[in-house]
Amino acid sequence: MSYALSGAALTVAAVTSYEVLTGSDIFPDLTGPVLAGLIIGTSFLFAFTTSKRTKDRQVLREFVEDERPDSDFYFSTNSK
Repeated sequence: MSYALSGAALTVAAVTSYEVLTGSDIFPDLTGPVLAGLIIGTSFLFAFTTSKRTKDRQVLREFVEDERPDSDFYFSTNSK
């Protein structure tokens, strides 16, 4: 997220500098704040969906481990 915010800030600053030098109007005034908000929102959404998927995998792994039969039972019945 920090790299994306830094890249967005540098891009907006470079384009704004170009606008001042040439007297043109490329970006609207709210481009920087809107872009920063989108990057932060996307980062939080990605973190939320990734953590939910990790939690689901952990719950499934615990369920599978609980359903496994005891290995001592199989070894004791097969040995004579």
